[in-house]
Amino acid sequence: MKTHKVVVCVSPAPSGPRILRTAAEFASAEEAPLVALYVETPTHAAISEENSRRLDANMALAARLGARVETVFGEDVPARIAEYAHVNEVDTIILGQSVLPVWKTLFQTPLSDRLSSLLPDKTLMIIPDVSARPQRTVKISQQQENHVLKDIVTAVLLLGAATVLGILFQKAGLQEANIVTLYILCVTLTAVMTSSPAAGIVSAAASVVTFNYLFTEPLFYFQVYDPGYMITFVVMFIAAFITGTLASRLKEYAQQSSKKAFRTQILLDTSRILAQEDSRGRIMEVTAGQLLKLTGRKILIYSVADGVPDKVKVLEPDRGEDRDPAVQGTLSASPGEEEREIASWTLREGKSAGAWTEVFSRAEYLFLPVQIYAHSYGVFAIGRGEKALSSFVRSICDSIVGECALALENEYNERAREEVAVSVKNEQLRTTLLRSISHDLRTPLTSIYGNADNLLADQGNLDEATKREIYLDIRNDSYWLISVVQNLLSVTRLENAELKLDLNMELIDDVIDEALKHTDHSSGNRSVLFVRSRDDLYAEMDASLISQVIINLVNNALKYTPDASVIKVETEEISAPGKEIAVSVSDNGDGVSEEELPNLFTLFYTGQKKAPDSRRGLGLGLAVCRSIVEAHGGKICAENLIPHGLRIWFTLPEKEIILNGDVEDISGRR
Repeated sequence: MKTHKVVVCVSPAPSGPRILRTAAEFASAEEAPLVALYVETPTHAAISEENSRRLDANMALAARLGARVETVFGEDVPARIAEYAHVNEVDTIILGQSVLPVWKTLFQTPLSDRLSSLLPDKTLMIIPDVSARPQRTVKISQQQENHVLKDIVTAVLLLGAATVLGILFQKAGLQEANIVTLYILCVTLTAVMTSSPAAGIVSAAASVVTFNYLFTEPLFYFQVYDPGYMITFVVMFIAAFITGTLASRLKEYAQQSSKKAFRTQILLDTSRILAQEDSRGRIMEVTAGQLLKLTGRKILIYSVADGVPDKVKVLEPDRGEDRDPAVQGTLSASPGEEEREIASWTLREGKSAGAWTEVFSRAEYLFLPVQIYAHSYGVFAIGRGEKALSSFVRSICDSIVGECALALENEYNERAREEVAVSVKNEQLRTTLLRSISHDLRTPLTSIYGNADNLLADQGNLDEATKREIYLDIRNDSYWLISVVQNLLSVTRLENAELKLDLNMELIDDVIDEALKHTDHSSGNRSVLFVRSRDDLYAEMDASLISQVIINLVNNALKYTPDASVIKVETEEISAPGKEIAVSVSDNGDGVSEEELPNLFTLFYTGQKKAPDSRRGLGLGLAVCRSIVEAHGGKICAENLIPHGLRIWFTLPEKEIILNGDVEDISGRR
């Protein structure tokens, strides 16, 4: 469904607040988004300080009323508004309309009439603005006086230079057309090098008068003998006027293009830098760095905890070389409680506050909320500085903060998706574990229960051989259950990050000997062979956990190999990449398929192969082995042997022994 959009035109008019509030009420009633649009024309730089303050206040009010403030550039105001309306599919345009004098209507078409002709399919709401008539500025600021003085000096110097060159041209016998060209060049340079459009017009008139006085007969008089000179003067003035006006407009368009390029570049840089960050703190700091780069003022960064400002950092301009180029400053101590209260209000209301606003207007900072889709992520505060932020800079600041809010929302959504994925995975693991436990534990428990029931019911009628067989069955099933429970406890400790290593220097042969005593003794005619490479291989380990790894590997080999198989346990010292001890368990069974090898150490992976007793494992043993070995800083791998069989090996870092202040290598070398 198409969304209804409303645009209200912003101006420095005193009635601007009334027009903005009316537009906000209309947009609220229509449940439509509101955009406050300001068209910056080439004459924007020449507006009075009073109008500039009113314009900034009107833009700030529009932002507080919930409008998105936009600035576009152009000389033809109606055309730029119409272009914006077409591109953004605006339905309604609201603007104030001043009452023009009758004589002005002969030369100037009202803005509403132009918009009606350009946007016949749009709705225009005209709010009469009788107080918006142009007012004469009586007081001229010091800055304006300096600009005027500079323009006068520039124009006089250029006119003097053109006159001197004209005299030289005249003495050189050049024609008057060349001197006329000099003055046209003078007018063009004046239009380019001065800030006031009127300077070019005055320079054109002064050039005609000077040319008449110095280079036409009679010399040094403001009259001419040849009537044709009047045509020359008129053509010269028109040519100089047009050339100067075009040069002035070209300069203004270049300035506007530079502003557009600057705004586009800084927003693109902000988007690019934020896209590289994946933490909330870094996103806030990088955004503050962009605001600092734009304004050159102190920036406060307020993070949020439980809906209120929590931690605060201060970013100050710093020209030092040792800094993060994305931040462009240094982080320093926290500000006072007054700023925190204003930040709390800004966060709670979702509106700008502080300097240059109607709320907490005497504050030393301008506070901007970081909000999107009713989610509040923090507050940025920009130092007041010596001068107020221009409407152009303020609009860029709002855009940067909006980019930050969008990046934080994306980071929040990504984190939420990851948490949901982890939760779903954990739930799947729990479901798989419960299903496996309920299925695979039933067989040994049923066997133990049945054998115990037989002993109780027929104990007197059973011979010793039968009793011994029943006792062995009960012991073997109990041992299998104990092994499963041990692995389950290890998985629980690993999932809850509760696995803590009790590291001690241990002789690896002793650990293996102890582990082999606890392997499955119901392996029939299968045998386990321990091949020692040396008797002095030491490693720092948690002996009970490494023993569990060896027990799991040996039991796994015993379970899945046919009768008369030989299980071989070997140790060796390897030197790549550093000194390590390798412990391997190999068998001469059928091995596993190449597709299964990468998944052997995955939790709950049981493969397609069943043990001879038709009892499939829970897929815990090898996964527990991998976690224990990696916690020791080692690695575990599996490979098929040629022509048949499987070898699983793991490594542990080899350690040195300190004796009487000397370092003795575990191999005995000093």
